[in-house]
Amino acid sequence: MDSQMTIKYGVIEAASLERDLSLWEHLYIAGRMHKPVTPLLPAPPGLLAAAQEANLHNALAAALVLLPPTFTEEELLRTLVGLSYRGDIRLAVGAEDPHKVARIVDGSWDELYSMYMPLLIESGRYSALKLEVVGQVAPTSAMRSGSGANISCRLWRQSKDAEAQGAALQLLAPGLLHEMAARLGYHVPLEHLAPSTSTQKEVVEAAMRSGTPQRLTADSLAAIVRRSSIYQAAAGLLAAGGGKAVQYVGSKMAKAVRPLLAMAIPAGGNSAGSKKQGVS
Repeated sequence: MDSQMTIKYGVIEAASLERDLSLWEHLYIAGRMHKPVTPLLPAPPGLLAAAQEANLHNALAAALVLLPPTFTEEELLRTLVGLSYRGDIRLAVGAEDPHKVARIVDGSWDELYSMYMPLLIESGRYSALKLEVVGQVAPTSAMRSGSGANISCRLWRQSKDAEAQGAALQLLAPGLLHEMAARLGYHVPLEHLAPSTSTQKEVVEAAMRSGTPQRLTADSLAAIVRRSSIYQAAAGLLAAGGGKAVQYVGSKMAKAVRPLLAMAIPAGGNSAGSKKQGVS
C-alpha cells in the first residue's frame, strides 16, 4: 500500500450488518458478502456467523429459483455472484465492468465453491427441490485458473413442479419476499415474513398464483439492488466530494470500456473497421 492508492471503505453498525445479512432489506453489504471477503481484523467468535450463514442460504435459495431445471456448478456460482448486480445502476450507466461477474467467478472459483457447495449438499435445507447430480461437464478455463486442482464441474437437476417451486420460494430472504409482496399488492411489515409464518405462506401462494414466480423473483431482486445502488451512489458523491467522486466514477467508466476496446482492436493494432491498405 502506498500514498497514491485510493481505498473505498464504509462504516456500518454491527446490528445493521446483521439485519441486512439476515433479511436482505437493502442487499448492499449482504451482496458484497456473497463473494469471498478478507477480514482485516478477526471478529469475536460467533459474532455475525449465523447471520452470514443465513445470507449464503438466502443467496442459494434465490439462485435456485432463478436457475432452470438443469444447471452446471459454474452456472450456479455465476448466478450467486450476480445476484447483487441485478438492477445495479452502475451497470445501467456503464460505470461498472459488464464482465465483472465472470471475472469474480474466474478468479475466486475455489473460494466460492467452498463457501456454497457444502451448504447446498450437507444442510438438507433443499430436499424438497429433489436436487441430484446427473452428469459432469468438462472443466472450463475459469476452473483451471483457480488453485490448479482438477475440479470436475457437475451437472445438477432440480424439480420445478409446483410443490418444489413453492418450497423454494419459502426459503427466500424476508426482504426479497417483502418486495415480491408489494408487487402483488400485499402491504405487510417485513417482520411478518419470517419463515413459516402464515403471512409468508400467503405471499408464497400469491406468487405461485401469479404464474411467473421466477420472473417475479428476478424483478423484485433487481428493484432492491437498484434502490440500494442509487442510494449508495448518491451517498458516495456527498461523502467523497466532487473531485474524488468524479475521479472514482471516471475510473469505473474506464474499467467498463476497456474490455470492449480489447475485443474491438486485434493484437496487431488494426481496428475492426480498417483495412491493411488503409481506410477507405
